[in-house]
Amino acid sequence: MDVLEINKVLQDEATGLLDETKLLDTLSTIGRVELGGSYVYGTMVLEDVDIAVIVDEKDITYDFRKRTMNLLLDIEGLDGIAMTDRAHFPRNQMPRGLYCGPLIWYNNRKWNIDIWFVTLDEPYSHINLKLHKKMLKITEGQRQTMLNIKYAALKDGSKINSVTSSEIYIAVLDNGIKSLTDFLEYNKRVTKLR
Repeated sequence: MDVLEINKVLQDEATGLLDETKLLDTLSTIGRVELGGSYVYGTMVLEDVDIAVIVDEKDITYDFRKRTMNLLLDIEGLDGIAMTDRAHFPRNQMPRGLYCGPLIWYNNRKWNIDIWFVTLDEPYSHINLKLHKKMLKITEGQRQTMLNIKYAALKDGSKINSVTSSEIYIAVLDNGIKSLTDFLEYNKRVTKLR
């Protein structure tokens, strides 16, 4: 199976998971739901879906955190859930909001769902990042290159250990990177400059 087929299978499965668990319906009772990441961009190589839920800042309270976790605990197939409160305990260059990461079994695969509850103007939310806006306009050639690099990085362990999808997207879009070898060399240079 080539990377475009892998992406299509994963996108279809992700859609099935979201439909069958009614996760988006559940989240829409809390705020406005915005899908993002590789599911939206058509660059999936892993079982992962990124979601932002837009809420009012005044709503992100300790009680909100508890109610949200209780809602997510009812997801069918839930294997576990991570939670990080960056609304009350902010960290640099992280969205200010509540993060919940349910792990859900679907079609004999464990899916990682990254959910950020943030305000509409949160600068570190995917919906406000310049990269997100660029990714919504990629060409099929860029998509193929990104998928090839992401898949190769996954197979050689780079993707799991240190390489992020965003780094790959930026390398392809802004620097014309075409292969994993070129990306890893480029990434070493960029890392040294930080």
